[in-house]
Amino acid sequence: MRKATEIVRKWVIDLCPEQHKADIDTVTVSEEQCGDPGCSPLDTIIMIYWTSSSPTYRGIPMPIVNVKQEDIEAVMPFLMPGVAQPANEIMLSPDGQYTFINILNYVLPSLDQLDCQDALGVCQRFLRVFQEEHDRFQAQMDEEEAAAADEVAQRIARESSQTSESATAPNDAITAELLATAFPDALSAVNSLRVLPTGPTAASAAAAAAAAAA
Repeated sequence: MRKATEIVRKWVIDLCPEQHKADIDTVTVSEEQCGDPGCSPLDTIIMIYWTSSSPTYRGIPMPIVNVKQEDIEAVMPFLMPGVAQPANEIMLSPDGQYTFINILNYVLPSLDQLDCQDALGVCQRFLRVFQEEHDRFQAQMDEEEAAAADEVAQRIARESSQTSESATAPNDAITAELLATAFPDALSAVNSLRVLPTGPTAASAAAAAAAAAA
């Protein structure tokens, strides 16, 4: 298996046109299970990572050990680099890549079996369906992002409110001490309580002590 994988990988590099070889970053060869009962149970997946373009993928409906050099020759045109990956293109997870590969492998090749009119009709319908799906998932993602942003804003508002209340809340102990300091004769009366009054009675206690001293 490992030897067959290296052989296929070497074929991919050797069969790549000279003008593109210098742009190859990595070539991977792997097997994926196919869920279509009409296809091979295992597909060979070839991925080429390019230094200046988005990766290209292609599948061959057979295990790696069965792949021949002519099979690689047949898929090489589909593995050539295209335009540079758009900056806003969403990166795919392995599941997303596998779905994309399946579309390339099993939908697009079937168009070659149709005449031009049917192929164009299928493409038109695919464009409409995929645009509808794109809009549906875009709206769902926008809602999720808006909800997340709203949650962050609410949390920031709560934290800001708590900080503001903490900074402006009167400290009764300090208030009592300031009042007592304003009336030096009352300070000894307050201290005689041993515990500096706190809460709503702090100010009244200090005022009473001041009045008594007067």
